[in-house]
Amino acid sequence: MSNTRSRAAALLALSLAVAACGDTIAEPEPQELDTEAAVADYEALEGVLDGAALSDFGALASRTPFGGPAGAAIASAAELQAPSARDDGRAFVLGLLRGVRANHQDRPLAAPIISDTHRGQTLVYNPETDEYEVDPERDGAPETGVRLIIYETDAAGVPNVDEEVGYADLIDEGDDSEEEIVLRLILVHGTTTVLDYRAAVDIGETSGTIAVDGFLQDETNRLDFMIAATGTEDEAGELLDVSWELRVDARGFAITGDMTGIREETDEIGSIELSVRHRLAEMRAVVSAPDGI
Repeated sequence: MSNTRSRAAALLALSLAVAACGDTIAEPEPQELDTEAAVADYEALEGVLDGAALSDFGALASRTPFGGPAGAAIASAAELQAPSARDDGRAFVLGLLRGVRANHQDRPLAAPIISDTHRGQTLVYNPETDEYEVDPERDGAPETGVRLIIYETDAAGVPNVDEEVGYADLIDEGDDSEEEIVLRLILVHGTTTVLDYRAAVDIGETSGTIAVDGFLQDETNRLDFMIAATGTEDEAGELLDVSWELRVDARGFAITGDMTGIREETDEIGSIELSVRHRLAEMRAVVSAPDGI
């Protein structure tokens, strides 16, 4: 059995017995589970996240001139992880959330997130400096954002400037929004939009909200995702409650979850409600974990 199939099979087992920690109430399945088809669902999900497009896009993470939320939006998308037997989708959800929150959770930020210096500009890779820089001769960038040219990368993750494979548009949509930060990232590989997601962040003195929605796809499958998080401050620090849904509609496959009471420093989770659906078969579990997971 391949590593992918081993991980997928383990995730099926975990979904059926999430009670490994805490008190669990599991509901019966409405229909018998086809385990081979379910394993194929997880393989399809991993395939979407393991494609060449995201691999080439990953070269941007450390080479752009952007810090703060703009840089975090690129880095978090480049580090997306497929649900595994260890986390039931939490790596995907928490990784994306932490990237979106990076560099702006301790202070309010004024619009615009992308400055006038870069708005409407296209950035290309300079192999001499190993960085992205503005090319004044290139057009096509969004009016309130930037376009970053994507290249085929070698085994070390270095872009080859002779092999353009697409582009990424990072768009600041927060100018006329009530939310504090609204960023959209679109990745086009060849002629296909591989990734398109929008993150809205609103931060107050003692609380904040994050909403993320979008899709990621390869030649065969499309993963739609929606994540909502609310953070509050109390005497023990920051508490984060998260709800999410990951769906591959063409396969009738979905993972839905709610995590309540996540402590940022310890990853302590008060409870998890998890639902995994494979076509007409559905597995549900409620896990109470007062000491963390």
